[in-house]
Amino acid sequence: MQCVCFGTSPTLDLHNMSLLLALELLLFLLALPRLCCASNSTQSTLDRQADALLRWRSSLDDGSNDLDSWRKGTSPCNWTGVTCSNARPRGRDQGDVSLVVSNISLALNGLQGRLDRLHFADLPYLVYLDLRLNFLSGQIPSSIGALAELAFLDMSDNDLDGSIPPSIGLPHLTHLNLAWNALSSKIPSSLGALTEFSFLDLSSNRIFGHIPPSICNLTKLTSLDLSYNLLSKGSMPSTLGALEKLKNLKLSHNNLTGPIPSSIGNLTSLVFLDLSNNWIKGSIPRSMKNLTRLEFLDLSNNQLKCSIPRTFSKLVSLRTLSLQSNQLNGLLPPELGSLVFLSHLNLSSNHFIGSIPPQIGQCVLLLSLRISNNLLTGQIPHILGYLNNLSGAIPVTLSQLYGLSMLNLSYNHLGGKVLYTSIPPSLTNISLDHNMDLCGDSQYSMYGLTPCVAPDIHSEQQIIKRPHFKLLPAFLGISFICLILACIVVVCQRRELVANTIENKSGDMLCIWNFDGNIAFEDILNATENFNEK
Repeated sequence: MQCVCFGTSPTLDLHNMSLLLALELLLFLLALPRLCCASNSTQSTLDRQADALLRWRSSLDDGSNDLDSWRKGTSPCNWTGVTCSNARPRGRDQGDVSLVVSNISLALNGLQGRLDRLHFADLPYLVYLDLRLNFLSGQIPSSIGALAELAFLDMSDNDLDGSIPPSIGLPHLTHLNLAWNALSSKIPSSLGALTEFSFLDLSSNRIFGHIPPSICNLTKLTSLDLSYNLLSKGSMPSTLGALEKLKNLKLSHNNLTGPIPSSIGNLTSLVFLDLSNNWIKGSIPRSMKNLTRLEFLDLSNNQLKCSIPRTFSKLVSLRTLSLQSNQLNGLLPPELGSLVFLSHLNLSSNHFIGSIPPQIGQCVLLLSLRISNNLLTGQIPHILGYLNNLSGAIPVTLSQLYGLSMLNLSYNHLGGKVLYTSIPPSLTNISLDHNMDLCGDSQYSMYGLTPCVAPDIHSEQQIIKRPHFKLLPAFLGISFICLILACIVVVCQRRELVANTIENKSGDMLCIWNFDGNIAFEDILNATENFNEK
């Protein structure tokens, strides 16, 4: 029997080994780029971010040369306005924690250029971006939505135009300031999804449309400023009452109309409220009495038509109250005197009637008080010297308002002489013009006062020396009357004397004829010589 032996051919083993080595080499080559990237992940991330910033830098006009430190080959962590922090890279750069650009702060650097030259996608770890007070122009690119980690964005005081991209509603954004630009768009509804939002300022732009009701979702919002825009005519949404943490609400200089919603009384944390220069109508809601932390309230230049609620006495923290240029009417409530911290009060150009309540004098911290152009009447309280449509002189007690810096008594019916002791030394702004009989010394001509007519000193001295001259007109009058009476008496007496004389003569003649007839006849004969005709 013949045995057959099977063995491994040397040629076959060599072939298998070659295949194995080739496979290992292939796997190594495939893994090599990944290993290289992993070993240099920090450098490549910063490089990409540095390249993106350098490209943007090359398109800018750096008027202040503050970006001279932005140079290729240097770490962006050492550049002006750039801050790095540790972060765990995402995507293809996943690996250990490494340095990334997280903050860019270039406020007030005189930068001129556009934002669309900045590749936001290369800055995915950016948390803080401050570009305010520059000269950046153009539109806000929609690629800003790539800044997924951004929490703070301030591009105010630039020359940005166009619309606000909806992509700006970034999930982690808490602070957004785009004020003082030329943006023209509606308020993006996507902002209503930012539940962590605490600060929103879109003021001084050309924002139009309505305030979106979705704004009620911003329950953590503490400051909302939409003033100086073109918000179209429409009522303030009642959903604003849901922003219970709101401290500052500024909606002035828009086209808002309709009433102030009563839900505004829910904003119990409110410190600053400005609704001035709109077309707001109706009355002041009594629910505002709940705003006990309010320090500034401006409802001026609207069409409010009501009286001041007496519940305003609850606004115990109020320091500034401006209600001028409305159609407010009725009496001024004496409860205003309860606002003891009030420093500025303006009620001018309304339809208030009645007198000024002296309780306003209890506001001892007043620096400015304006109540001109109303229908007020009555006497001037001694405790207060700033009134309108009243008569009388300026009380000397005005000088006791040592903190008063502004005084406007123009367009009233005040009279008398303004004494030097009536003007508090702290006054720097005084207006006393257009009163009826108010005058003052020459040093007050700058305040609109006419000089008082100076009396004749010589005449005064003569009057002082001979005070009886003051009685001369009365004496002459009495003397004239007495003279007339005396003349009347004399005339009457003379008439009586003449009458008596005539009566006496008639009596004598009768006596002659009746005395004795014989004697009388004889006398006649003797006198006529017996009636002889010779």
